[in-house]
Amino acid sequence: MEYHELPMLQTIFTDLRKGRHICLEDGPVYEALAADPERYQTLFAALGLNLICHGRGFFYLDDESAPRTAQRMILFTAILVEALDDQGVNLDLDLTRIPILPAQLPHLQHEKYSRVMAEVDVTSEEALLKVLDAMKRYGLAEPVKDGSWRFRTSAYRLLDILNMAGRSLKPDEELSVPMETK
Repeated sequence: MEYHELPMLQTIFTDLRKGRHICLEDGPVYEALAADPERYQTLFAALGLNLICHGRGFFYLDDESAPRTAQRMILFTAILVEALDDQGVNLDLDLTRIPILPAQLPHLQHEKYSRVMAEVDVTSEEALLKVLDAMKRYGLAEPVKDGSWRFRTSAYRLLDILNMAGRSLKPDEELSVPMETK
């Protein structure tokens, strides 16, 4: 099979280049990619792109740069993870099952969190919803019903990033985010 004959190549390429993470919930797009990941990886490598197949069953392009949107999504997740951990939630088991209710998020309700979110220009509920919308575009979260959201399987990549960075938002530590010039 020639590379141009790979199923759904244009959709897969476009989605991945936009930063989307493709997982089982993406149906036919995921199935096409999962059916022959090595051929897609070879093609993307020839284009200078690194297609990653995560151990939890999703795909993304490895991009070492961290644009402002990525910083917001990672901070959003770090804060939510800490709040859920404080409630005793086992994120390894429950991440995709936890309803995210925007009105109940701790991001702007607690000074220690709102200070960190302000460093990435998220200071209102509207801005917080824009972070969730960005997570939707990237295939990391999705709205479900009654205004609630949920993480998709690919959101485990955010946990991996947090684990690699060793970021902790405990009150006794200095909270800071590297600022990027606009």
